[in-house]
Amino acid sequence: MINAIIASLSKKIPFERPILIIFTGESNSGGQALNVSATFSELLPRYKVRPLNNTTLKFEDLHIGVNNNIGHTGGINSATNHGWELQLAARCEAEDLPALPIFTCKTGQGGSTISQWNVGGAYYTTFLERVNAAIGMLAEPRVFVWYSQGINDSIAETAVTTWKSATIAHIDHIRTDLGITDLDFIVPYLPGTGLETFNTAWDEIDTADANVHVVSIDGAEMGDSYHWNYAGMKVIANNLIDKTLELL
Repeated sequence: MINAIIASLSKKIPFERPILIIFTGESNSGGQALNVSATFSELLPRYKVRPLNNTTLKFEDLHIGVNNNIGHTGGINSATNHGWELQLAARCEAEDLPALPIFTCKTGQGGSTISQWNVGGAYYTTFLERVNAAIGMLAEPRVFVWYSQGINDSIAETAVTTWKSATIAHIDHIRTDLGITDLDFIVPYLPGTGLETFNTAWDEIDTADANVHVVSIDGAEMGDSYHWNYAGMKVIANNLIDKTLELL
């Protein structure tokens, strides 16, 4: 009920600063939902969401199948896959968000473990290049991070204590390097079996850090053991959007 009221009010109360949402982490941050599941209209250009083109480093209209997953490793690409951006576009077209268009910047890398996001490494360097380009084109944006990471560390049998410490350090590095000390990270629980200890660690990070917010994945359908499908991505995106609205 509260989320519905906030969403309703957001249509009436303008937000003066542009909103930038950074998608980052592993494969679910890019999305393995299949484009063939989307409707004809969902595959048309959508001007109320403007992603950073990861080749040109310029914002452009969202076009699922063309520019939504550029430069994402792990077999994820624009031609076949999408993620949270599809439902974000639907919510923007319904004017559920107070500042339009919403700007996005995708920085995730499929198959990545937390150790691969070390400062100075290729993934983190690319992250900063994309995000700094995005922020540099906006006037005092309100920035959020939608973050999904931990599945590949579980598969690699990384000790959860090691992963947790490295994840906290990674979050701190991002805040320091972007100069946003209170940067909000919105994190869906990890899907799939065998990830209970990692989800417990996310709860602990959430409890210790007022700007980390873990959101539900209940009812989100899976495309395989670890990735949400077309319908599931919409459920997760709605939860991410609702939490973002609460924080504005």
